[in-house]
Amino acid sequence: MFKNYLWAALRNTKKHKGYSLINIGGLAVGMSCFLIILLFVRFELSFDDFHAQGDQIYRFYKKREEAGTGYLGNAYFMTTPAILAPTLKADFPEVVNAARVNGARDRLLSRKEKQFYHDGIYADPEFLEMFTFPLVRRTGPDTLAEPFSIILTESLAAKIFGDEDPLGKTLTIPSRRQPYMVTGIMTDVPPNSHLRFDFIISFITLKTRSRRFDDWYSNSYFTYVQLQPDTDHKDFEKKIAIFLDKYAPKRYAQYTGLLQPLRRAHLHSHFNFDPAVTSDIKNIYLYSAIGFIILLIACVNYMNLATARSSQRAKEVGMRKVVGASRRDIIKQFLGDSTLTAVMAFFLMLLLVKIILPWFNSFVGQEIPFDPGRSPLLILILLGIILFVGIFSGSYPALFLSAFHPTKILKGETGRASKGSGLRNGLVTFQFSISIILVVCTIIVYNQLRFLQRKDPGFNRDHVMVVRLRDNRMKENLDNAKNVLLGNSNILGVTAVSHLPTDIGNRNDVHTTNSGGEEVVLSTYYAMVDYDFIDTLDVKILAGRNFSRDFSTDPENAVIINETAAQRLGWDDSLGKSFPLQPGWDSQVIGVVKDFHFQPYHLPIEPMALCMRNAWFSYLCIRIRPVDIPATMAFIRKTYDDHKGFHPFDYHFLDEDFDRVYRSEQKFGATFRLFAGLAIFISALGLFGLASFFAERKTKEIGIRKVLGASVLSIAFLFLRQFVRWVLLANLIAWPLAYYAMHRWLQGFAYRTSLQFWIFALAAGLALVIALITVSYQSIKAATADPVDSLRYE
Repeated sequence: MFKNYLWAALRNTKKHKGYSLINIGGLAVGMSCFLIILLFVRFELSFDDFHAQGDQIYRFYKKREEAGTGYLGNAYFMTTPAILAPTLKADFPEVVNAARVNGARDRLLSRKEKQFYHDGIYADPEFLEMFTFPLVRRTGPDTLAEPFSIILTESLAAKIFGDEDPLGKTLTIPSRRQPYMVTGIMTDVPPNSHLRFDFIISFITLKTRSRRFDDWYSNSYFTYVQLQPDTDHKDFEKKIAIFLDKYAPKRYAQYTGLLQPLRRAHLHSHFNFDPAVTSDIKNIYLYSAIGFIILLIACVNYMNLATARSSQRAKEVGMRKVVGASRRDIIKQFLGDSTLTAVMAFFLMLLLVKIILPWFNSFVGQEIPFDPGRSPLLILILLGIILFVGIFSGSYPALFLSAFHPTKILKGETGRASKGSGLRNGLVTFQFSISIILVVCTIIVYNQLRFLQRKDPGFNRDHVMVVRLRDNRMKENLDNAKNVLLGNSNILGVTAVSHLPTDIGNRNDVHTTNSGGEEVVLSTYYAMVDYDFIDTLDVKILAGRNFSRDFSTDPENAVIINETAAQRLGWDDSLGKSFPLQPGWDSQVIGVVKDFHFQPYHLPIEPMALCMRNAWFSYLCIRIRPVDIPATMAFIRKTYDDHKGFHPFDYHFLDEDFDRVYRSEQKFGATFRLFAGLAIFISALGLFGLASFFAERKTKEIGIRKVLGASVLSIAFLFLRQFVRWVLLANLIAWPLAYYAMHRWLQGFAYRTSLQFWIFALAAGLALVIALITVSYQSIKAATADPVDSLRYE
């Protein structure tokens, strides 16, 4: 029986090549899309699952109870004092281990003539006891016990030392001016680790240059704890409140200490100063839904085409029933047909995934593996996809066709065509509803990104080159370097800053008086700048003056605030008002600048101040003419090399920082463009197949109409009317759903575009045009056929 069904399915596939090609192609595209998204979701959910004790490890974080938007729009902080970890372990028997971690990002490692920038961490010895980062070689049991000890990953060790044995050898981090001894070699950090690093430096090294290790008021480190297996971390959090009140009642009066399970770190973290590589669980839900919907659309195509062909296969069903086949046998046969089609689509899917996955990896910035030969689970997933597609897509056609009564079939009375037609119309409406929703979302995301790109940030970010200031020697010779740079006619301005104008993150509470004379506390972001900041970046002054070398008190006492700060305090005239950014500073306002966006557009503009006091600059911003740029960059590089210490020249352009801030939104938009295109393609493919079978079934009718004088246009309209009305209905269903989804998404931006009617009209028009183009080919082909051939059909 199985062999009979198999040969019947193969003959049917061969006989109807066009129909089979549409089915196989549509299913392959849908399955490819679903599999790639499934691989991505599986990878994202696997973060930190390789740690043997992962279920017992937690990250310590704080929630600050404060009014307003919080720091950078967030009330959660990952940073903790260095003394927290050892005190937790000493005070609580529930704590098996506690480790401190600190970032060592973008550090220059030097060995003889070799220099490399890499990211690393500082960590306690307990870190290696808690986490599963295996050491393949070590100098002894205490690899992180001594200051200036460093562990390298295998790939970094090979990069720096080549074939030389690195253990016991030294390398330098030029900014620290101290040799570091290699005490261990560890396996490379897996790509699904929330902590990414190429080396570990002993945490005790930080104590050699920090005096605040035993200070509860210094928050610069990250704390991980390992609890006893039977400890409920929620119950333990209640003890933390008493613990913090005991050691730092004033410091933690506004904070709540909490624990986050390690395996939630990647997808459930929205913390300030988070060292982790994080994503968002909402993205997982979104991608999963899109992948399943695309697969569903492909399966719907199969259902549509199978039920459309019901009249052609009705006699086959009738004959099989007459010779003794039961309904169960018929169902098995048609499910076998759909499963065979799914198997054929599967092999095409494998080819498509191999082609698309490298591009997708670069798009999401991950290395998502696809090697079924090494993963039994992945093989089961692939088999599951085949069975799901085969059974789901073939289920309704099998039930629909198997219910035909043999006597009616053999008399030519199927009787159930209208029911099949109603289902097909509903499925077409469903397909295009999803496609229209994706098109609307794509247009709105594109509009929002274009709005952000075109919105005036309040300063001029064009043609501004940013040079990292890493060496003390460069900072000490900054004035001389600036004078040399300004001697080039293609350099229009140079300014040194502590923070780039796109990312001012320092914040302090300013104690001052408002317009009513009342003492108030204003949380204010601030940056250290030099005399040329406002001129170089074209920031507009609304009142008062700029920093000036003519006023000797400016470096110590002058502050320039933005208009939001002045408005919050109710100051009509801000000049001369006291504005101490730090306790003990005697600072007065000398000017007010027009608000500029120093944080992403997700956040509203907050009070901000510029000052020169205690300036420790990290960047040099250089505005250049947009002419002969390579020569200008070469001149800047030479000037840097003449004034630098150890670090090589490192630069980028300011508009790149701006684009980097909105990279996730750009990926979001690109995702919708891709999947909207795929959904429309699959829907159009199914519509094309339906139109071809509609034309085939109406062959004699079309011939009679032409003999009676019907025009090509009227016959084409007969086709189009069958499908266009369902596409129009799809718009009515899709519009409110798309509006709700995009309205929610836009709420994440403090500055956003509006949801305009033309967007929905454009999506409707696009769907309609695609439907017309898809159906028109078949309708015109049928309408222009010779009526003699049509009347002789069958």
